[in-house]
Parts: sequence; structure tokens; C-alpha cells
Amino acid sequence: MRKIEAEMLRHIYVFTHYGYAGTEHSKFSNTEVRHTGAYKASVLLHGHEIARVTQEPSQPKTVEINLCGWNTPTTRSRLSAILREYIPGCNGVGTKQGQAFVVYGPSGHKYPVDSEGWNICTMNGVRDNK
Repeated sequence: MRKIEAEMLRHIYVFTHYGYAGTEHSKFSNTEVRHTGAYKASVLLHGHEIARVTQEPSQPKTVEINLCGWNTPTTRSRLSAILREYIPGCNGVGTKQGQAFVVYGPSGHKYPVDSEGWNICTMNGVRDNK
């Protein structure tokens, strides 16, 4: 894991576990983590919101991802780090022939990802947020 992704995950953990109130944020290089509400954090890459993490007490973790039209190795790497950390059994974001997907479990089940909209990832799979 890249150093920047480790820092990103550390800040997400702080913002989602301790439920800080306010608009605190941390920025490192091209990645920013913002506290967006009780037990919630957002991740921005080059100013585009690519992830929303919700970790409410006694509730399943939820990660919403958005490629923002940028299906790049950096975007997929940041999202993969978040998904591996917060969604049990998730192997991250991959791509094949230009189509992005989220990979789950040892069998490698692939869920297609809409590159322009929000996709909700839970331990049960991926669904779009339409």
C-alpha cells in the first residue's frame, strides 16, 4: 500500500470512528479526506469526490464510490485501498477492456461499476445509487 493511502485510511478512521463535528479535513498531495458529518468521511482526488465512507455504531459499514469519469490507475488504487479496509471480502477495483468493476471474495466475483455515478458497496455486493 502506498504511503499516501495509509495516511488517507488513518484519517478516514479518525473521522468515522470518533464522530467529529465540524468540517475538519486533511490534505496530502492530490488526495483530501473531509469529515462530512457524524461517522462520515469523504475522499477527494484532484478535487473530485471519489468516495464516501459511513461507519455508524452497530450498523454495517457503507462505502460509496465514484470514478467521476476518471477510470485511472490512481483513482482505482485509492478506491481499492478504501474498499479492502472497510468492506469485508472486497478485493478492490479493477478494469478490463475499459470497464471498471469491484471484485469480491476468493472466487473473484465482479460487479460492474458505473464510471459516472455513485455505486454503493457493502459486504453483500455493489449497487448503483439511482
